Amino acid sequence: MIKTQLSTLSYIRNWRVILVYFLIIPILNMLLLVAVTNSETGQIDWKVATSSVLISGPLLALGSINNLLVGDINRSIILEVMISRPFSMAYWGSKILISSVVAETMVIINGLLLWLINRNISLRLLFMLSFMAVVSGVILGIVSFVLSMGMSEPYFFSNIISAVGYLVSGTLISFEKYPTWLRFIGGFFPYRHTIDALRMNQLALFWKDVPILVVWILFGIIAYWWQIKRVTKRSNQRTIL
Repeated sequence: MIKTQLSTLSYIRNWRVILVYFLIIPILNMLLLVAVTNSETGQIDWKVATSSVLISGPLLALGSINNLLVGDINRSIILEVMISRPFSMAYWGSKILISSVVAETMVIINGLLLWLINRNISLRLLFMLSFMAVVSGVILGIVSFVLSMGMSEPYFFSNIISAVGYLVSGTLISFEKYPTWLRFIGGFFPYRHTIDALRMNQLALFWKDVPILVVWILFGIIAYWWQIKRVTKRSNQRTIL
């Protein structure tokens, strides 16, 4: 079962693709962000580098669980689950576990590489925050998938969140330096205080993102319940016909 699910993730099908997704792309993103700050300050901002590694985890988790769930749509598995066992721990647990492990692995690899360059980086803090952030990414991924069910583009909401992930998290510059409208948008995502915790070396700041995450969870449950009713009603209509 797990092997079948892993085959859905295109970026772990062979070593070349793994190398691109787990090393080359994250490193290029990090170098780009560091280059932008370097052009302004004239020196390397290691906080930007570590923040880039951190935020890459939840964004990969978001994309991974969406790929797994969309794959189940194509195989009509998710519809059966929603009708017969919508809250199956085995089903959802396997999706969450695979997405989390894949994302956390990428953070660990790139975190270690960054640490080899600068030993002053706190790997302990980075990995602790990444574990929490990956969980947030999985939750946002599930919610974005549920919202996109029934749409012609099943990745619609996940693509939007992924596209703005680096921006709304305050990875490049401190969140407080953003314009008012961008701070307002960023306030809807559970990334801001996680990045601040890394930048300020204060783990406890992460907990300020928890209420936002709880809102996402509640919203996702409501949306999922509505989708269950929609799918069940459609299934009953087909049975009658």
